[in-house]
Amino acid sequence: MTDNVLGIFPYEGLKNTTMQLLKEYPMIKMDCYVGDLQRGLEIAESKLASKNYCLIVSRGGTSNLLSANFKIPVVDIGVSKYDIVHAVQGTLRLSKVAIVGFEFLIDKAKFVIADFQKNIKLYKINSEEEVKAIIKNLKKNNFDAVIGDMVTTRIAKELGLNSILISSDIENIQFALTRAIDLMKVQSKFLEAEQLLKYTLKNNKEAVVVLDDERKIKNYYNMSDPFKMLPHIKKRIQFPKMDNKAFKSRGVYYTIQQDEEEPHFLFINQLVYYNSSKNSTFSMDSFVSDCFDIFFNTIYSSEELSLFDNSLSDHLPIVIAGQEGTGKRYLLKKLLESKKNLSVFDSTNVNLFRNFVSSPDSPLFNENNIIVFYKFDTFSQNTRDIIINFINQTLLYKRSKLFFTYENNIDLNTESFISLKKQPRFLKTQDIRNLSSNQVNHLIPILLNRFNREFGKNIISMTDLAFDSIINKAWDRNISQFISALEYAYSSATEPYVNIKEINFGYKHEIAINNLKSYHKQIKEQIPKCSIEITKESSLKKITKEIVEQTLIKNNYNKTLTAKELEISRSTLWRILKESSGL
Repeated sequence: MTDNVLGIFPYEGLKNTTMQLLKEYPMIKMDCYVGDLQRGLEIAESKLASKNYCLIVSRGGTSNLLSANFKIPVVDIGVSKYDIVHAVQGTLRLSKVAIVGFEFLIDKAKFVIADFQKNIKLYKINSEEEVKAIIKNLKKNNFDAVIGDMVTTRIAKELGLNSILISSDIENIQFALTRAIDLMKVQSKFLEAEQLLKYTLKNNKEAVVVLDDERKIKNYYNMSDPFKMLPHIKKRIQFPKMDNKAFKSRGVYYTIQQDEEEPHFLFINQLVYYNSSKNSTFSMDSFVSDCFDIFFNTIYSSEELSLFDNSLSDHLPIVIAGQEGTGKRYLLKKLLESKKNLSVFDSTNVNLFRNFVSSPDSPLFNENNIIVFYKFDTFSQNTRDIIINFINQTLLYKRSKLFFTYENNIDLNTESFISLKKQPRFLKTQDIRNLSSNQVNHLIPILLNRFNREFGKNIISMTDLAFDSIINKAWDRNISQFISALEYAYSSATEPYVNIKEINFGYKHEIAINNLKSYHKQIKEQIPKCSIEITKESSLKKITKEIVEQTLIKNNYNKTLTAKELEISRSTLWRILKESSGL
């Protein structure tokens, strides 16, 4: 998938500001051009003909025009009421002022001018051609100035009328770039789903075993090492219910999945989440990791830090417990980043734990492994009981180092851990809301200094009001939210200190970004999963059906376009639609 973005900006200043901000968004590769309305449309036509772009970033009437003429998504930088207030404030000493703009601008301006003790005329336009006649009439009636978008100010200049451009502030541009990144991720997932359909229809390379009516191997396909793998499969197909599905061949773990609709077909899948040659999967952005380093070294006592560092020195299970965003993932990264032989179980793959339990050559029966049960409180009570019973019965803690993370405060008298034969060591992470003012006061200048090294500014302190605001905020997502909000506040600071306005902006902006991420996460969860693993719940037929549905929707149920996009014939598409009862 292309990750190139086309930027069409109605004026030079917006282009320059965006190009500066793009340094903070290295994942966006944007080609930037200046062109308002029709000129912007001409530039887009030319550039889209010569290069593939995944989306366009623009503003105002130009953005609307691009959306109406191209199928490619357009992200609008937007104009806020705050931007309009800035423009209107520049005309307070003038007597006759008008705002001329497209519908989106005029609708916002109505609410703004109501707060000013001033009669400002509003003129709604639907095209560039209407602007010249309106400006001529305003000049004829002795108006002092006109406020508007680039088309308004450009024509006003040509006709000799004073004008003020409504410009977009940095916050609007940042928000648009963030939306562009989220949209690119959704597009990437969708493209992966399309590619998976092509893969399964035309060139499926999964290892497939075909059984005869007596459950003997009749044939096999795409098997990398049949001599090593077939003996494992032969042993397991003797069980009618296929209870023993996990096996290891040449250091790699696999599962056997039997298709529910076609029981003669077995699919052999590598377990990608467990690989003894890989290091810990608990990676973090280096800057965020440094900020958590600062937090832990500033807030925690030397005894607590020593307890963290020494947690690997014995066979005690470790429970890392605390509220969301308090650094549990950071602790796992710090403790396990150089370790190998790591198995991670969470609520998305916990069913595979049952497969491993029934396979004697699984990592659960090997020695010197590290096994992490991530967000253990999200497992069902039944699953937690099964895991604890297995640990007790097989003395798993003697063979492997066990870690549990827990997203809430633990009541040790009621939780499953009390039934462990080997009582665990509890590592509790600090809640920022429980810190004293003195602790926060020590933390902030060190974090600001780290920000200075990262971003090249020279912010040395914070006002008392800003500090009080930090102490009194909810911080629902704890340290991770605090670090992000402080970073946003820092980026908006124009003086060598952070003030309360910037802290409030950072806090609200972080909440908005988190809500946007949650929204797009919901969208992504509706897109067909792009895993090669084919289970009973996700057979070839089901995957094919789901991705055909998505592609049909995308193409407005145009079957010709759908067949062309999936690189299959119309007859193949009709056959799939006929076989899929939901289509």
